[in-house]
Amino acid sequence: MGEGRNIVAVMVVLGMLVVLSDLVDARTYVVGKKDGSCSEDICWTFNVTDWPKDKNIASGDVLVFNYNPSVHNVVFVDEIGYKTCTVPKDPRYSRVYRTGHDHIQLPDFGPIHFISSVKDDCKRGIKIEIR
Repeated sequence: MGEGRNIVAVMVVLGMLVVLSDLVDARTYVVGKKDGSCSEDICWTFNVTDWPKDKNIASGDVLVFNYNPSVHNVVFVDEIGYKTCTVPKDPRYSRVYRTGHDHIQLPDFGPIHFISSVKDDCKRGIKIEIR
């Protein structure tokens, strides 16, 4: 019986090491940040649609959205919400962030879509798609 417990303990430790190695490999990206700076630390702004194109963003990575919360927001939406610049009514397909300094860890599925749902923000380019 003691040998069986040792095997279980080893399996638990190995599982924890796998999870921790994924966390160690995770990277943090400031959305919209180009060439080392943003205007007044506000990077989630107009014309960020192409921002992800030259990055190797993966599940587990963290996206940081810096913006003025009285002017913009961040909304995690489905593909239809991204294409139409609308927030789905079903909360399973949308999540609204409003802090101005949101840190969002990417899930294990994709593609992932974010928009600003304030006024015409999305139509004016405050949206990204992570593939």
